[in-house]
Amino acid sequence: MKRAITIAAVIGFLVPILWGTVALIGSGTRESPATDFFWSIVYITCPPWLITQPPFGYGPVTAVINAALYGTIASIFYPLVKRLRRVLRG
Repeated sequence: MKRAITIAAVIGFLVPILWGTVALIGSGTRESPATDFFWSIVYITCPPWLITQPPFGYGPVTAVINAALYGTIASIFYPLVKRLRRVLRG
């Protein structure tokens, strides 16, 4: 179980870094349905992006909060999925 939570937390840490890199690369693009879709995906996969404002900054604090969020979600749902698999096997 610890391994699954650690993997989820690492993924949660990397998600805002990925989105920040993509946003930096596409920073000169005009507003379009594609950019609206991109930002919708960012806000769904990285909710702390909306709440971390300066003075904390966007980078490290967002990544740490998102890692904690993903780890917490994994610690809640991993035992439930494990139990469901056991029930379904019979």
